[in-house]
Amino acid sequence: MAGRRIAIVIGTGEYDDQRLTDLRGPAQDAMRLTKFLQDQKLGKYEVKMFVNSSSQSVNKAIEKFFASRDRDDTVLFYYSGHGVKDASGRLYFSTTDTSTDMLRSTAISASFVNEVMNESRSKNQIMLLDCCFSGSFAKGLSDSRGRIVITSSSAVQYSFETKESDDDSLETGVFTSSMIYGLESGEADLNSDGKITCFELFNYIIWKLEDKQMMSMTPKMWAFDLSGDIVISDSSRRDFQVKTQN
Repeated sequence: MAGRRIAIVIGTGEYDDQRLTDLRGPAQDAMRLTKFLQDQKLGKYEVKMFVNSSSQSVNKAIEKFFASRDRDDTVLFYYSGHGVKDASGRLYFSTTDTSTDMLRSTAISASFVNEVMNESRSKNQIMLLDCCFSGSFAKGLSDSRGRIVITSSSAVQYSFETKESDDDSLETGVFTSSMIYGLESGEADLNSDGKITCFELFNYIIWKLEDKQMMSMTPKMWAFDLSGDIVISDSSRRDFQVKTQN
């Protein structure tokens, strides 16, 4: 029996700590991604979305989300906002009430997210991170099982926002903008078989960022103990036919 598709989407762009610059992109990116994932023709996900929420509410939701999954479920974790490192180089995902002086008690620890994902029964785990230093999440993931991690940047790079239009009505993360367009349009379905896999999506994002000449960002992908690629969504693109020999 096929499992469910379930996602937790987190976007934080408003911060109490003045040392964290407010961002316009994360909230809009979270809502746009949620809309696609909830599309019952393509994404087919049940989605829990958190926009500009507190660290306590988000941490509790993350632990509950991964604890109540079945083995065949496909679970997707998305975060957009400020990624912050502490003095020891540990990565944290910022929330609205994050204090850069007290990251362990006011932010989402990357190590905490890794732990609850490791303990989850699901063996089809997708992690999408659009934040500075997101590539450093891969540290210590050798024990992970059935997980693909795609990040907007390396462990030492920043991530960027861009304007979607000249009227400044929509700002978005460069990484997320490319990702969502590939999903919505079906362009990320590189072999046009009606399914978009994580490997296809990653290769599509790389191509789009190179096309935009965003060489200062280097998306990364890690795959851990997979029996095969993970399908992230269905696609409406089916114009490519594989040629076979008679």
